[in-house]
Amino acid sequence: MDVASSIIYYIFFLSTLIAGYGIYKVFQFFKKIRVIGKVADTFPMEEKHWFWGHIKQFPGLNEDGIKFWHYMIDKYPRCYNFWALNWFKTSIQVYHPETIRSILKTAEPKSMTMGVYKYGKEWIGEGLLLSSGEKWSRSRKLLTPIFHFDNLHKFLRVKNSCVDTFMKKLSKYDGTGESVEITRNLSALTMDIILRCAFSYDNDIQEVGENHPYMKTVRELGDLWMKRTLKPWQHFDFIYKLSADSKKFTKLCKYIHDISDGLIKERKEEYKTSVADKMTIKNDILDLLLKARDEDGNGLSDDEMRVEVNTILFAGHDTTSISTTWVLYSLAQNPHIQKQCQEEIDEMFAGKTTNDINCEDFQKLFYLTCCIKESLRLNTTVPAIERELTKPLVIDGKECPAGTVLCPMLYHLHHNKAVWSDYAKFDPERFFPDNIERMDPFAFVPFSAGPRNCIGQHFAMNEMRVILSKVLQKYTVTLDPDHVVRRKLGLVMTTENGLYLKVSRR
Repeated sequence: MDVASSIIYYIFFLSTLIAGYGIYKVFQFFKKIRVIGKVADTFPMEEKHWFWGHIKQFPGLNEDGIKFWHYMIDKYPRCYNFWALNWFKTSIQVYHPETIRSILKTAEPKSMTMGVYKYGKEWIGEGLLLSSGEKWSRSRKLLTPIFHFDNLHKFLRVKNSCVDTFMKKLSKYDGTGESVEITRNLSALTMDIILRCAFSYDNDIQEVGENHPYMKTVRELGDLWMKRTLKPWQHFDFIYKLSADSKKFTKLCKYIHDISDGLIKERKEEYKTSVADKMTIKNDILDLLLKARDEDGNGLSDDEMRVEVNTILFAGHDTTSISTTWVLYSLAQNPHIQKQCQEEIDEMFAGKTTNDINCEDFQKLFYLTCCIKESLRLNTTVPAIERELTKPLVIDGKECPAGTVLCPMLYHLHHNKAVWSDYAKFDPERFFPDNIERMDPFAFVPFSAGPRNCIGQHFAMNEMRVILSKVLQKYTVTLDPDHVVRRKLGLVMTTENGLYLKVSRR
């Protein structure tokens, strides 16, 4: 056999092996789907199409989609099965304390083979949010001390300062009769806070607003992420990589990563040149990450730091701004409740020599905290999450095999009439002590629950109380009567067309 023939033979042999392996993987994939689907189909569900499954029944990530959700909650009060293409992906939606408890009590990971979370991996990396197993456990242990009470106290100085800047912007609308689109302004505020708390990053985001390059990039990345989830054919990486959206997503990720990498590199250089204590320069999240050590005395690599910081920026920005938006919306709809909050806030500020809010003040904001919790129930910021089983788990009496995707539907849970009486009413008294005692611990889980609950929930709650206290101390908020609010579903539940409020000095 000559050289040319040998080369052709080996190319043919190698191609056959690759093709055979590809066919084997496809076979294994559909075998797995068949096993999972057989059990999933024993759960309640709507009649499915032989090809499309249930995906065409869902109207979209809008008000019609929310109406569809309510139809499903009322018809199936515990759980239901949903097929995104009858041959591709099934997920079991759970949203009753007795069904959601089983999965939330585990440390089972986000779905990284068939779920929506994997589409954000290029952006935020495989850090605390997306990692699993030992990697997740190590990240959780390293990051938990960052959100200890002592550090949360230190971050309050930054939060007070950033909110004061926000208040100056808000004052421009006082008494003008002009309404302010509150979500965009709160988004700039919370991004300002998290960037300063994470990096001590001095920026002009609040002044520039939504057109700031960093803000635009984050918003576009989120939109591209959700856009992909609604196109089942793009769930396959090799197809998505051919699209213009994929190229844009990669370009935007690089912009975010370059900023994070630059700040990490700059901080490490500061440590090298510092004459004083090298590990107490900024006292921010990056500083704490640089100090963090595991049981073996090992710290985080630059890549791991970048991943964890990007995760914190992603998880701690939009969620807090949207949550605060919905609280103000609810209070504007209920003037008598807003007035009670203002009276409590006035009492808290009485006798203070500064307008800054400290940890001790939070104990005096009982009713405002109840309002925040009720808003998180009624307008659930993160409407749904995903988990993928690594081992069998019994859900509602049925054993689901490894590989099953379970979706704890937090919005469904918080609007389930089998769990909450008069669920559509905004009633902060639900969270008064006597009512809390009668509540199932898994009836209200806006920050998830169990081992994988939100590590930054106290950081977020403190931030909301600072913002709301300062706003409501000075202003009364009312809805713009000429603007109809339409909700939009996604990684967070926001609005399609903004949320406009009028502010008037008290």
